Order: sequence, then structure tokens, then C-alpha cells
Amino acid sequence: QWLYGIKAYDIMAQATSLLQVDKVVVEGGFDGVPGAVNLAYARMGFALGAYYMNKEVEIAPPATIRKAVLGAGTKKGGEAFPGLPNHGADALVAAFFAAGIRSKDLIISAPPQRG
Repeated sequence: QWLYGIKAYDIMAQATSLLQVDKVVVEGGFDGVPGAVNLAYARMGFALGAYYMNKEVEIAPPATIRKAVLGAGTKKGGEAFPGLPNHGADALVAAFFAAGIRSKDLIISAPPQRG
């Protein structure tokens, strides 16, 4: 399964001309989640790929990212951006974190109630 890390590194290496940012944030690992070890391999591949592209790399725990951007470590991206798929919303939150956007910078309203 460690080959996931090699594949992630390869993806980053091929993205060199596309990745026009200075900072990359990789969501850090966490215990107790099925497949966490395999996911850690992939995350390290992305981190190494960005590092060798001379990007600033930060590895941050998911709750730290959510707390900074959404104001609560337990709040999920899909709750703040219900029009996006859950993983897409979480990726958007991580991108906001990397860009320095914090909860004080966002106006997130509750979705309209159906009734």
C-alpha cells in the first residue's frame, strides 16, 4: 500500500507547471480511522512532491483546519458549503486554510429551510 505515496508524489511532479501557489497544506493523519496508515502514505507523497517543488508545506490536523476556517473543529466542510460534495467542501476548506482565509473572513449563512 505504500505505493500510494509514490503515486501521490508522481501526481505532484506532473503538476509542477500547473501548481502556481507558494504554499501547500496537506491534511495531517489521525488515529482510529480505517485506512489511516494507507492514507498517511499518500499524504506524505503529496507533501514530499510539494517540498521538492520548493513550495512551503504545512501538515495540519483536520480539526485545526476546520477550526481556523469554519470556527469549530467539529464542523464539516459540507455543513458550511452544502452545495458541494463533502470531500469537495473539505478540500475547499483546506484551500482556504492554505490561503490564510479564516472564519472571521467568511460569511457563511445557513441553507434555506424547506417546508
